[in-house]
Amino acid sequence: MRALALTAAAAALVAAGGCHKTRTCKAGTVLLSVDWPDTTDSLIFSVSLDGADHHVSPVPVQPGSLHGTLELDFGSYPAGQSVAVTVTAYAGDAPLGKATSDPRMLAAGCDTINVSIALGEGADAGVSDDLGDGGGVIGCTGPSDCPTGQACDTTAGVCTMTCSATQPCNGGCCNGTSCAVGDQPDACALGQPMCGSCVGKSAGTACIDTSGTKSCGCTSASDCPANLACNTTTHTCGPACDMNTPCNGGCCSAATGGTCQTGNLDAVCGNNGGLCAACASNQNGHKCVAMTGGGQCGCAAFPGDCPASSTACTNNLCVNACDASTPCLSGCCSSSASGTCQLGNVQGACGAAGSICQSCVGNANGSACLSSGACGCTKASDCPAGHACDTSQGKCTTACNSNQQCNGGCCSASVGGTCQTGTINAACGSSGVCASCPGNTDCTTYACNGTSCVPTYTQAACNDINNCTYGDHCDGAGRCIGTVYSCPGTTDCKTVSCVGDGTCRTDPQPAGTSCGLGGDCCTGGPEECDGAGVCKTNFCCNTFKCCQAGPTRP
Repeated sequence: MRALALTAAAAALVAAGGCHKTRTCKAGTVLLSVDWPDTTDSLIFSVSLDGADHHVSPVPVQPGSLHGTLELDFGSYPAGQSVAVTVTAYAGDAPLGKATSDPRMLAAGCDTINVSIALGEGADAGVSDDLGDGGGVIGCTGPSDCPTGQACDTTAGVCTMTCSATQPCNGGCCNGTSCAVGDQPDACALGQPMCGSCVGKSAGTACIDTSGTKSCGCTSASDCPANLACNTTTHTCGPACDMNTPCNGGCCSAATGGTCQTGNLDAVCGNNGGLCAACASNQNGHKCVAMTGGGQCGCAAFPGDCPASSTACTNNLCVNACDASTPCLSGCCSSSASGTCQLGNVQGACGAAGSICQSCVGNANGSACLSSGACGCTKASDCPAGHACDTSQGKCTTACNSNQQCNGGCCSASVGGTCQTGTINAACGSSGVCASCPGNTDCTTYACNGTSCVPTYTQAACNDINNCTYGDHCDGAGRCIGTVYSCPGTTDCKTVSCVGDGTCRTDPQPAGTSCGLGGDCCTGGPEECDGAGVCKTNFCCNTFKCCQAGPTRP
């Protein structure tokens, strides 16, 4: 079609048989002169304008021809900008050769570029084919030609959300048959085309991002196997623990420089990663009672397992009265007046030794009761929706990154981001780092469904940026296609080119342009264009050097 974006190239290929020479460019265009190998039936062009690549749909060539010209019309001529043109010759689907012109600064008014393709030269490199800037999806020969989160169907030459081990995604990894960000425990981009799983890995069950490289590791104790702690600096699981590096279950032997213990012995008792304690002098009981995640000091029998001040053993805890003026020696008091001592390590009754218990439900810092007896968080699900857990502080925050994920929605950036709802095209996703949906085209629109960017294909009119097609329309699969036609008849003195509606346009070369055989009068010339598309000999010489009117060439 004829309409052009300011930086998009349009092309109409015309072939010339026999002798050829570079023609004069037309104002506001670049005239590309191309030589190609025998058996070529189509050419693909890629134009780099100041480093930005633009592509032209495959252009057919006339059978048996070896040379032709291509008129590049940028809409607004980019004088002074750097241009390089790559041309690949094809016979069917097989590349025959490829050549790239040296980058050059475009002259004022118009310019001419020559490209000569040798058989076999660069034929294995491939070229990306754009099926229409603003009028289709981006063509591809590999995943790097596609938007992030899509794969290249090299058979069809189009980008797609469908992937496999042999059809990898650009970024992330292939989860089953769909491209994924690759930041989830069960779908982690571990350097292979297919997503890997961190579930059950000894290093940690979380998918960790370190400067763009994914690996299995941890961000909190819950990512580690039982009775191991998470080193949040190296993001790996191990037995070393301290007051700020809790174990996953069991207890830590010391506030600094400790090791994880099972936590079910009377002398080394504890649970849920807190500090181990000896039960011999614990007011809750002298016996380590087994529970989920380790053990707790308590009682199995009264009065033998309890201090002399206790009145009973209820629910494996020695009953001890407390109030604001009579605090508990360990755990927290259930009330400031007429309360009972509690362990202080559960969501509904959380507190340090000697404090009044509090409920962590709905707490802004987090809904978990930490080993310190404070309400906070160890993972994103402990936080309100739209917040992440800063495990180094044990508090919820709206700040996030690739290793500090949000509870619902997604994080705006892998470093220094904020939690987003994940429901808009600019920030789409239900976990991990938000994805940006591709821009809409005439043939494809994208919408975020709260999880991923979903394409909708149309069958509307479009522009495939190829002047030698007409009736351009979307094919319902995201591509802009048109009916190909050609405009033969180009000579040294006129260029016949496609208009984009099935018709051809003839542009004569300026009067005085060299044409025909050239040379001096004794070799059949000189010949010049008359400005109306005709090549004329101004005069000829006979053997006696007598000049006479010359013939006219078409």
